[in-house]
Amino acid sequence: MAIKDFVGRWEIVAVEEEEGEATFPDDVDDDYENTEFLDWLNETPTCHRASASEVASGVTLEIFEDGNFEERAEEGARLPCFDEEGVMEMNASPFDGEIVEQGGAFYLRPKDLHPGVSPEDERYEVIIRYDDGDTAICDHVKVVKDNLYRTVSVTTDALYFNRIHYIYERRA
Repeated sequence: MAIKDFVGRWEIVAVEEEEGEATFPDDVDDDYENTEFLDWLNETPTCHRASASEVASGVTLEIFEDGNFEERAEEGARLPCFDEEGVMEMNASPFDGEIVEQGGAFYLRPKDLHPGVSPEDERYEVIIRYDDGDTAICDHVKVVKDNLYRTVSVTTDALYFNRIHYIYERRA
């Protein structure tokens, strides 16, 4: 897969949410280091969902040959998303940026990275688009035929996990 496979205009058609929470051993002590949040972010999500549980509309993702993208939302487009400050919203919160490849996988990265995001952070095996110390967000994309599968993986306080699966169809 290469950036050229992503080039085009994509419209959202479905969305599905997934949640999780860190578990701790019964005999946990003060020295215990929770790394489940890293597993959640570093995992390459299952993007090949045949369908998602909710129909979605009103968001377009346009990807250009140079790897840059623009995301647009119709006024009032309602779907779960995490905004530029890492807050879960039910209104579409579009952003622009570039597709970045790492380890054979592709990620969306905004033009204006949060100051807490460091490309040299060795904890992550993925591209992080947001990290304020409490909330970290990874935005994974994959193309299969005429569908773009986008998975936004989020951890909050290293305890709570969210994943939003979006399905887009190619329109041009």
